Amino acid sequence: MSRNRKNGSSAIRLRPVIETLVLCLVTAGAGVGYVWQKEQIDSLSRQLDERGVRLLRLTDENENRRRLLIDVRSLTSLELRIKELNLGLAPAGLTQIWHLAEPPREAPRPAARETPRPAPRGAPRPLLGEPQYANQNTRPAAAARAKELMSP
Repeated sequence: MSRNRKNGSSAIRLRPVIETLVLCLVTAGAGVGYVWQKEQIDSLSRQLDERGVRLLRLTDENENRRRLLIDVRSLTSLELRIKELNLGLAPAGLTQIWHLAEPPREAPRPAARETPRPAPRGAPRPLLGEPQYANQNTRPAAAARAKELMSP
């Protein structure tokens, strides 16, 4: 006996509808994913541009601060600042400078409480980039003793 077309055909017609729905969902999902990915790329490119501008700004600031630091550390700037603030500082006298001999590399380190000794007379002074300043208002004991020894 043959089957009635009406009874069996409903299952056959439902399959193309389901296939079409699945195909539409896959296509819509791919479209949504594409748009989301493009938005992410656009957002990342904007962040990259903003950070590049910030990097340039910070690089310029760093260069300006480096120049300012060099100016502030310069000898002329320091001397001007000492005069402006009226600190009463002058270059250190010969009696105020202690010359320390550098120990050899293989020698053990000296004790922690060792007092430094002044350099012998006639010893060459090390060249320093910037002079060290000492207060002019106080007379060191070594300078007073040197004057006493020199006077007859």
